Amino acid sequence: MSTNEHQKLSPINTDASARWIQDRNNRATLAQTVQWLHEAGVSTSASAVSQFLRWYNHRQELARNEQALRNAILDLIRQGSVPTAESLSQIGNTIFAASALEKQDHRAWHMSQQIALRKTELDLKSKQLTQN
Repeated sequence: MSTNEHQKLSPINTDASARWIQDRNNRATLAQTVQWLHEAGVSTSASAVSQFLRWYNHRQELARNEQALRNAILDLIRQGSVPTAESLSQIGNTIFAASALEKQDHRAWHMSQQIALRKTELDLKSKQLTQN
């Protein structure tokens, strides 16, 4: 969307406007959404709407992940634990794996599991070396 087109969507209600467009697009084709926006006074293209929806969905995903991280850290603190690099790493890995599963991204999920397995192997080897 151009700056002029974006200004037609109230800057105060950008999230509401984005949800509005996303909801409309979920019920119609991209071409129908572009036509609907045109009828509402916003001249745009299918490519611009598609890019906007990708950006908006990504932003929503980041917000969900951030909230999940904040909640997990608060849970640690409520339990009397101090967040450590290890606990934050575990939380991050859990959030990443959950996100991969939510998006049905088998490759990302598999890679996250491989990394966790490799880290466990390295930790075990490190412990064995310090015991010898």
